[in-house]
Amino acid sequence: NKAQIELNKIIANFEGDDTFTEIYWNTRFQIFRCQAGESDCFSELKKISESYPESSLPLIALGEAYEQYKNFKLAAEHYLKAYEISKNKSTKIISIISAALSYAKDSNFPGAYTLLLNQFRENGYDKLDFNELYKGLAQVAKIEKNNWLFVAFSEKSLDFSPSDSDIRFSLAYEYSQINEQALALYHYKILCEHGGDDVSWNNIGVCYAELGLNYKSITSYTKAKDKFKNTLAMANLAYNYIDKGFLDQAKEILDFAKKENNYHSNIDSAITRISEVKNKETDIESKALTKVEETKKFRIKFAEAYAVSYSVNIDGLWKAKHGNIPLCIKGDKLIPEFCTQ
Repeated sequence: NKAQIELNKIIANFEGDDTFTEIYWNTRFQIFRCQAGESDCFSELKKISESYPESSLPLIALGEAYEQYKNFKLAAEHYLKAYEISKNKSTKIISIISAALSYAKDSNFPGAYTLLLNQFRENGYDKLDFNELYKGLAQVAKIEKNNWLFVAFSEKSLDFSPSDSDIRFSLAYEYSQINEQALALYHYKILCEHGGDDVSWNNIGVCYAELGLNYKSITSYTKAKDKFKNTLAMANLAYNYIDKGFLDQAKEILDFAKKENNYHSNIDSAITRISEVKNKETDIESKALTKVEETKKFRIKFAEAYAVSYSVNIDGLWKAKHGNIPLCIKGDKLIPEFCTQ
C-alpha cells in the first residue's frame, strides 16, 4: 500500500545508517499503525521480533504498543526481555526504566522501585546513566503521587544534570503544589535566568505572590504578558488590579487577552469577576444610602427640638385634665407656678 511504499523510500534514504536501520523504521511503522488502531500491528511486530531475535527494538516496540492499550503487565514483560538481550548500555537503561514505569502504571510500585534500585548495584554506569535512573525513580514517584520521593529524586537528578530544564520545571511546579514556595522560587529563578519561557515567568509570579512579594509578582506577570503574550499571566495581572479596585485597567488587559487565540479560561473568569465587584459595590452603596434619609430627618427634628426653649415662651397658665396649671421656666428648670419679676 501507499504507506508501505513511503516506508521503503525512508529505509532506502537511511541505508547504511547504523542508528536508523531497516529494523528501526519497520518497528516505528508498526507503532504508528497501532496508534491508528490497526489491530494486526501486534502480529507484525511479533514477526519482526522472531526474524531478529537478537534485536531489542521489536521488543521495545511491542512494549510501547501494549502500553497504548493499557496492558501494562505485557508491556513490562517485553521491556524486560529487551533489557535482557540488549548489549547496549543506553538501550538497557531505557528498557528497564520503561519496565518500571509500566509496573507503576499497573500500581505495582514496589516492583517498579526494586527494578530501578537494583540498577545501582550494576557496574559500568556513569553519571549520565545514574541521572537517567534517578529521573526514572522520580517518574515512578510522580505516578504514585509520592511528593516527597518525587522531589528528592528530582533534586538528585538535577545534581547530576543542572541544565535539565524539564526536570527542573517539574520540580519547581511540585514544590509550589506542596506549598514549598521558597524552593519553587529557587528553581523558577534558575529557569527564568536561563531563558525561561512564558509559563516559567507566570509561575514565578505566582510564587512571588504567595511569598507576599507583590512588586516582583506583578513584574513577572508583566514579563510573561509583554514578551510572550501569556494569557494566564494576563488573567493573574488583571486579578491583582481587580483586588486593588483598578477595574478599568484590568478590563483593558483582559480585552487585549481576548484577542489572542486559545486564551486561558481564567480570562473569562476575571471578566466575570469585574462585573461581580461592580454589582457588589453598587449594592453596598445602595444599602448604605438607604439609612441616610431617616438619620438626616431625625437630626433635623432633634435640632429643632433642641432650640425650642430659646425660641418659644411657655410661661403662663396651661389647661390640663384636672384643671389649670401655671408653668414657669426658671433657669434650666420648668416649675409649676406663676413667674414673678
